[in-house]
Amino acid sequence: MGFAVFHPGKGSGAGGGIGSHIDRKEGQEHTYPHADAARRALNINHALPSGRHLVNLPEAINERIKEGYTGKKAIRKDGVRFLSLVLTGTHEDMIKLAGDTEKFKKWQQAN
Repeated sequence: MGFAVFHPGKGSGAGGGIGSHIDRKEGQEHTYPHADAARRALNINHALPSGRHLVNLPEAINERIKEGYTGKKAIRKDGVRFLSLVLTGTHEDMIKLAGDTEKFKKWQQAN
């Protein structure tokens, strides 16, 4: 039987490194050696009601902080600026899940 793994992490920088990976900017593509470039078309960018998915990640982070922070003190330079969240399962279970397109879409939307 499979299992699920949730990896939360704090990000205190500008988000540029992970942003280059997520945004796939021309000339700044960052990927992992084991990643299959032929499957890049399977990447999905889910729309957000605020439209932040249309701007690069560091800019979206800064916009959200400006919008949400109403305090009077300056934000610490080493403060947490974003969260990195990864939810996954066993390799076998993920392959099985991805084999059923409709089930996989539902799983993606729920997570």
